[in-house]
Amino acid sequence: MKRLFTLVSFVGVVCLLSPFVLCAQNEDSRMKVGVTGFTNSDANDTKYVSSITERVLSVVQRTNRFLVIDLTSPEARQEALDQAAQNWNKDWDSDDIIDPAKGLNAVYTITGEIGDIKFIKLTSSNPNGYKSTLPITIKIIETESGSVVNSKYFEAATPERQLTPQDALNRALNVLEPLLTDYVLNNFPLELSIARIETEKKGKATEVILFGGSSFGIEKGAVFEVASIDRSLGGALPKQIGVIKVSEVLNDKFSKASVKNGGEEISRAISNSQEVICTLVK
Repeated sequence: MKRLFTLVSFVGVVCLLSPFVLCAQNEDSRMKVGVTGFTNSDANDTKYVSSITERVLSVVQRTNRFLVIDLTSPEARQEALDQAAQNWNKDWDSDDIIDPAKGLNAVYTITGEIGDIKFIKLTSSNPNGYKSTLPITIKIIETESGSVVNSKYFEAATPERQLTPQDALNRALNVLEPLLTDYVLNNFPLELSIARIETEKKGKATEVILFGGSSFGIEKGAVFEVASIDRSLGGALPKQIGVIKVSEVLNDKFSKASVKNGGEEISRAISNSQEVICTLVK
């Protein structure tokens, strides 16, 4: 599946501290993504909406791709609206599903529509049981414009008999989870910033510290493409300048990576305070 989105990271002010180049990048640079409450095509049957929405929210959070803004409940929405009003010193539209996300600088907002959930009662076994089919459409909205930039329909079915309708739905959700995870991972590649150049040799970076550790889902051996970003043309124009490979996950926030190629270009970009992003490729 084509990757449609990028996670934009900014590298901060650069300080030269011999023998290291240290960047003032000390906060989480992952993209902010809002997740709203889902709707149901059958307005008379809403009792399962909350559990389905919560499961999708959990899937998005566990990918570690984003800083997730929870907008799935009235309480969470109000909290987001209050924070947005404080940040911007203005009121936001409480009836607009994406305004809280916009106020908190979410790049994208994830929402969904739950179709007609089917329950089949099985009477040929003892005890009787149930199976379920869950149709759901996930939509990715560009928060600023309100445009739907991606939409995908999923349908998950209970593979075996369950004792209750709720058990059958939970089993269908278990089937849905890996499909949703793959959808998110394929469309939102993880991008991180370089916290600092750890070692250099003859003006070429040989090791860097990434702002991204175990809490980001980073593992030893992960490979990132490094690109500098030119915005002088009115948009983001990336230019690949190197490849790095994670040699050690230092803690929950930082990892060390060895520079496989492009050491000179990486050092130059960091020294010149250029915007640099590192995109996970494998």
